[in-house]
Amino acid sequence: MKKPDWTKAPKEKPVYWDTKNQHFCNANGWWDKEGGYHALIWGHREWGADRFTPRPVEPAPAPTELEATGLPAVGTVCEITIGILVAAKDLPLVYPAPEGTCVKIAGSADFGHGPVAVFEGRLECGSWFYGFHKSTAFRPRRTPEQREREDVIEKALAMDCHPSELMLSRHDFCGELYDAGMLRAEEE
Repeated sequence: MKKPDWTKAPKEKPVYWDTKNQHFCNANGWWDKEGGYHALIWGHREWGADRFTPRPVEPAPAPTELEATGLPAVGTVCEITIGILVAAKDLPLVYPAPEGTCVKIAGSADFGHGPVAVFEGRLECGSWFYGFHKSTAFRPRRTPEQREREDVIEKALAMDCHPSELMLSRHDFCGELYDAGMLRAEEE
């Protein structure tokens, strides 16, 4: 009997190995050697028989001390969600690290008010900085598309004005967005 190579199994879940027919399958069909899926209208007639071996479940790794406290794991690269004062390694001053600054989690500490993540990063001038904050100050790193979307939204919001006699109508506001290139259809 051939043993399945689970690294070649389809990513869909759940996936089983049919020991009789020697292919990957699920309740509604099977995959050929090239990865093509073949649906069975009525499903497998013998579904639930011992010949269908489920994908082995790997035990989840035990949470690290930081993960158990709700803090990002050591080595995680993430962004800070608020401006934080940080200490530069080779400069005598404290600097503000703005929201969105990428940092790497270096460890944790507890100064008597609950656990905090200790992080490091680089200032625009190239100096390393260090800081610490609670878990609420971190988020996963944004993709370039997410950053672009947020920049466009911020630019659009900056074009809006507070209610007054000079307030733009919705039509005029959308016209301003169009003129700024934010509502134009993509060129083909």
